[in-house]
Amino acid sequence: MLRRLLGLFLGLAIAASGLLLPVPEGLTVEGFRAILLLVGAIVLWVLQPIDLPVTALLGMAGLPLLGIVPAASAFQLFANQAVFFVMGVFLLAAVLMHTGLATRLALSLLSRFDRSPTQLSGAVLLMSAGFCAVMVSHVVAAILFPILLEICRALGLQHGRSAYARRLLLSMAWGTIVGSNLTFLSSVRVGLALGLLNEHNYKLHTGESISFLYWMLGASVVVLAMLAATDLVLRLFHKPEPIDMAPAVALLKRKVAEMGPMKRDEKVALLSVLAMVLGMIFIGKQVGFGTVAVSAACLNFLTGSLSFEKAEKYVSWGIVLLFGGAVAMATALEHTGAVEWVAEHVLPAGQVHPVVLIAVVAYVCVIMTEFASNSAVIAALLPVCMVMADGIGLPARAIVFATVIPAGLAFMLPTGTPAMAMIFSSGYLRTRDSAIPGGVLIHLGWLAVILAATFWWPIIGLR
Repeated sequence: MLRRLLGLFLGLAIAASGLLLPVPEGLTVEGFRAILLLVGAIVLWVLQPIDLPVTALLGMAGLPLLGIVPAASAFQLFANQAVFFVMGVFLLAAVLMHTGLATRLALSLLSRFDRSPTQLSGAVLLMSAGFCAVMVSHVVAAILFPILLEICRALGLQHGRSAYARRLLLSMAWGTIVGSNLTFLSSVRVGLALGLLNEHNYKLHTGESISFLYWMLGASVVVLAMLAATDLVLRLFHKPEPIDMAPAVALLKRKVAEMGPMKRDEKVALLSVLAMVLGMIFIGKQVGFGTVAVSAACLNFLTGSLSFEKAEKYVSWGIVLLFGGAVAMATALEHTGAVEWVAEHVLPAGQVHPVVLIAVVAYVCVIMTEFASNSAVIAALLPVCMVMADGIGLPARAIVFATVIPAGLAFMLPTGTPAMAMIFSSGYLRTRDSAIPGGVLIHLGWLAVILAATFWWPIIGLR
């Protein structure tokens, strides 16, 4: 209780200190207060004395209370199209879970790769990453986690002792972590970054943006490299004991048979997924990715496949609030000129090679994401990093890749991602089972980003 109160006091004190402290030279009063508000929010995000969504709401309320922007402007910042993009993505994931389509696909695929322990864990890794192409990563984890628990029980794997149980569950968690960088639909932090990039470009009157396919093109090299690295690390650190796979084979085949033929609502859900992906590819930049996401999700409501009351059970509204608050605070930094001031004092323009900047930014992100929400990491760093990139002639969209990808590589701790929290709740793992191999993976991920920035991104126009 005392720790909670101290964390809350520290965060709020930092946020409110702008009312008393002298303003640094060259910085506006509003900009100074916006910086301290964001720093205070970061302290609350890291220490978590209160729920993360509440922190975001406090940050948004702090914008008018501290005189940073008028009240009307503060809540307009929340109504960013990127917020509705995230809502649409969550609603689509709700459809896939409610109709059972995602579970059907998972069971059908797993039942084809259960001949050996190594084959099954490899299939889980690839499937976890692949499903993230059309679903938010932690939703993928929520779908696969109970299936894997049943497999562990069917195989008689012992809590805290079975190396194969650890490997199977880490394959899922780490697969979703790697896959969270695959497409726009893979994680909320991609939508947040796109919203901040659009604000940055609007201020500079530039048309620079990132399309659905271009994101996949830029991120695919890192994703493929990390899938290979993850498989290797799992093989080295968690070698399975001899296991009879017959019970798992029987379990998966029985569950597939129980589902029967594909139902109408599942077909509509599949159609809405295809509509969203095609819409993002062909008209996303013209009409807005938020418009596409919400429209595709609404297809299921219009056909009666899902009611909004049922969809609410699956949507992480807290994450939507966290996302919206982060967007509002980060955008306020742009509007008050605080971003430019911070960038000038952190890194003088023209004195750093682009790859060096990418390497430093990526490493800060990959370390911070183990202790704070990845959306918080993006909100705190990306606006400043884009201005720093402008100062050395690096396209702002390159720094989006260099922050978003590393900010998702939280392989080490149970608190890193919802998927990691899930698998640790099973009782099969201890912190040491992921801390050391996860530490290896985050550094391999950081190296993969640097290599992509050096050799691949210049080829596709990111440098």
